[in-house]
Amino acid sequence: MIPGHALTGLRDALAAHGITTTGMTLTRLSGTLYPAHGPAIRYHHGLYWWPARHPHRARPLYAIHDASDPPGAARRIARQAQLSTSPADSPTRASHQTR
Repeated sequence: MIPGHALTGLRDALAAHGITTTGMTLTRLSGTLYPAHGPAIRYHHGLYWWPARHPHRARPLYAIHDASDPPGAARRIARQAQLSTSPADSPTRASHQTR
């Protein structure tokens, strides 16, 4: 699969989940998609991969997904984005002021 086609498909699938992107870099064999919020998503040799979490100051763990399934990868990325949103950022919590 051509990196541009793979990342364009993922970009469109992410847009369906409300995740916007700010850009994309491509080489002949790989590429990177830059979401407006969150870590970069890379494509290489038929796979998407992105940092899933950082366990105890060690190397980051990566999520890997087959590039032939952009909607599935977008669902996983959207779910991860929802889980990483802090409760302090929610509108109901932010609108309640404590003294």
